[in-house]
Amino acid sequence: TLSDTQTLTVTVTNINEAPVISGLSSADNQSISASATAKLIDLGTPATISDPENINFNNGTLTITIASGRAIGDALGIFSGAGVSLSNGTNTGSTVTIAGLVIGAIANNGTGSGNDNLILNLNTEATPSRVSTLLQNITFDATGTQGDRVINATISDGQLNSNVTSFTLTVTTNPTVAITSNSNVLKTGETATIS
Repeated sequence: TLSDTQTLTVTVTNINEAPVISGLSSADNQSISASATAKLIDLGTPATISDPENINFNNGTLTITIASGRAIGDALGIFSGAGVSLSNGTNTGSTVTIAGLVIGAIANNGTGSGNDNLILNLNTEATPSRVSTLLQNITFDATGTQGDRVINATISDGQLNSNVTSFTLTVTTNPTVAITSNSNVLKTGETATIS
């Protein structure tokens, strides 16, 4: 009986795959009144973030931008409530807490107001589940300027960027109503014109 023993060497190479944002798309397009308070941008299927090999997004960033149509006074923000809190609003350095754990802080020039995008620098507590919760609580506050705002969202795992999700918020304004009359005070039986 003949036998032969050979030793094989197998090299496993770790390939980093980019994170993926799901559930944030044209299904989240909505109309927002300029006179309304800040509104959540995630309306349809809850937004989720996944990453095949990373258990957290340490050294990564979550970035929300108004890619086009931005008007003076428009602002991106974070809803505080339901397990989400901020130490100092969306001011630079403000920490964001999800379910009692700080997952990151607002980046320099990442406040979501003025000309800033909304940018969060992430840490080891920023798991896909917690960052998904954050993404579900991003808000947009409109000014009195009507028109479309294209919103983009992306996340980095520290090495690779995710897909860019995009959807449109349409800002509407209430019409101006003018009332004219021949007298300063209307009395019973008198008429006024509304235009």
